Amino acid sequence: METQQVKHFTKSELTFKLGSLMSEIRNNVKEHILRKVKEQGINVSFEMLEVMGYLWKYDGTNQQEIADLTSKDKSNITYLVDNLVERNEGGRQKRPPQ
Repeated sequence: METQQVKHFTKSELTFKLGSLMSEIRNNVKEHILRKVKEQGINVSFEMLEVMGYLWKYDGTNQQEIADLTSKDKSNITYLVDNLVERNEGGRQKRPPQ
């Protein structure tokens, strides 16, 4: 009977491999979600879905908070929200002064 040798990885090799696998999983999930959304005849980007998800989960949150949650800059969030408003998929509310 032949014995198999176990390969030992360094911490940096394991960290790199884990990061690569996590990125691959995220991309596969993203593609799957977009495919399912398009099957329903909905034409939105994954980033728009992310923003809509945060708006649904954290009702009343502002654009800076969404930017922080998504690790995107505020100008990108403003652009995405503008597009959602244009498509009648979302709206804006002014916050009362504090």
